[in-house]
Amino acid sequence: RKGVPRSAEVKQRLKGMGAGASNPRAKTWTLQSESGEIMEMKGIKPWCVRQGLVQATLKKTLGTNTFYKGYRVLSIT
Repeated sequence: RKGVPRSAEVKQRLKGMGAGASNPRAKTWTLQSESGEIMEMKGIKPWCVRQGLVQATLKKTLGTNTFYKGYRVLSIT
């Protein structure tokens, strides 16, 4: 990375904001699990990788209202 390195305070603040927080264009996904838990997350790709989900297939649940590996998408904004 070129330029001035980030200070320790900035690094800590960005780390605490979570995945996708540093990308202002990242979309917010609202997901529901089969147990009824509703989650909102920004920057969903790292979460999908950890859960073993395919992001494109998960996105298809938005229109079909079905579950994919225990999750479905309620909205993407």
